Amino acid sequence: MNKNIEKLESYFHQFKYRIKIFEILSKNFDIKNVLYPGSYVDITPSIIFYDVTYIDNNKIANSIFKNNISTVYEIIEKEKKYTSKLNIEFIYSDYWNEMDLNKSFDLLISLYAGFVSQACKKYLKKDGILFVNDSHGDATSAYFDNTFELIGVIDNNKIFFNSLEQYFISKKEIDLVKVKNTMKPPKYIKNADFYIFKKVR
Repeated sequence: MNKNIEKLESYFHQFKYRIKIFEILSKNFDIKNVLYPGSYVDITPSIIFYDVTYIDNNKIANSIFKNNISTVYEIIEKEKKYTSKLNIEFIYSDYWNEMDLNKSFDLLISLYAGFVSQACKKYLKKDGILFVNDSHGDATSAYFDNTFELIGVIDNNKIFFNSLEQYFISKKEIDLVKVKNTMKPPKYIKNADFYIFKKVR
């Protein structure tokens, strides 16, 4: 089997658990199109959302989307949860680069890929959703950015909209410059698996 296809299939099965998480988002928010910067070859959002734009500057990801796109479509078509026509776009680029995207997005995904919220918030619609973890400090970055408002969290595959004031509380003063430079989040008293922000301005 082609090594790219092996990698794609392996990665899909490794992160298949994310399908349930994206399904939770789909049930709670009106999401039609999605932007996923730093995606590598994680195609799980396309199982739930029919229109996803992926961005990565990884050569393997570019090769897979360029040379094995039929396999990408085959995997998604077998698993997808909608009847709409599948639409995938892959942009081979560093997501910090200026991009001429022909639409704004309902959902911006930031998972283990640095400060996606800061680089790509301009592509997110007003009232659009930022779905982010804090592995590299991006949820922290979004929390202290008045562009965004924390509206929910997902923890243990359940969504919560209440008691959000308990998150992003640290016993030590939060140094955002340090977070940016080290890409390490502060130690908070309480954490969630994922955070949901709304773009408010």
